[in-house]
Amino acid sequence: MSIIIRPCRDADWPRLCAIYDAARQNELALAGLSDAFLPLEVAAQRGGCSIAPSVWQNWTDCRIRRLHRG
Repeated sequence: MSIIIRPCRDADWPRLCAIYDAARQNELALAGLSDAFLPLEVAAQRGGCSIAPSVWQNWTDCRIRRLHRG
């Protein structure tokens, strides 16, 4: 089995947000911190996120390009 990692696409962002948000909500609920949840879209705009730095940099670059294109 091999894994092919391709560059991000603008169309990937909504699904990444959905996956991240679901996992983060579960994580915070288990810790009794549900009120601390911020959707990834909001966290990205505020500049804070708990995604691994290398993954986050790739998505931040992608997101910045997406925002600048309008």
